[in-house]
Amino acid sequence: MVDNLTFLYDVVTDELPVSFLNCGHELVTEHSYRWNGSKRGVDTPYIIWQYTLAGCGAIKYDGQEHLLKKGDAFLVAVPDEHVYYLPESSDGWEFIYLTIVGRAAVTVVQEIQKYFKIKVFHTEPSAAAGDVIAFINRYKGQALPGRFQASAIAYNFLMQVAGELYAEKSLVRSQLLADKLIAFLQKNTGRSSCEVEDAA
Repeated sequence: MVDNLTFLYDVVTDELPVSFLNCGHELVTEHSYRWNGSKRGVDTPYIIWQYTLAGCGAIKYDGQEHLLKKGDAFLVAVPDEHVYYLPESSDGWEFIYLTIVGRAAVTVVQEIQKYFKIKVFHTEPSAAAGDVIAFINRYKGQALPGRFQASAIAYNFLMQVAGELYAEKSLVRSQLLADKLIAFLQKNTGRSSCEVEDAA
């Protein structure tokens, strides 16, 4: 463990639909590090976002292992059928993480997964990751904000992650379109009948 910040509520209640629970910065070097998503959050579902700073970790779901290198993140709700761990091929995994509890948080993450069809993604540089690091540095050893401010932080964070995913998806879509146009032009450059309307 490097740094960990936790909101110490008396009890986790249903008062707020989104509540920031904790976040932290860890460096894992033991291969015993392993979390099974089907055995967590059974009584109180919550979400986990984890972002790799260095080294390599792994997450397995739907029968496939996904390696997590610098700039890679995952966003999951628990309970859920996934396992994340330090693979035998890696000497260490440095990451930051953030957990959010609440019915609305779980619903938002499930909708994000459904829309983008992903649990693992690459966003580097990531403003969301930068904000989590800044938050850890700011509140290390200090009193944390109250639960309502924490709720606002949590919801804003989820929207920030969704925005980064949407921007990345739009970039990929634009690149695919550009690739198609370039291929069309290269194929038809010699044709006298190749008009702008054809390219469009």
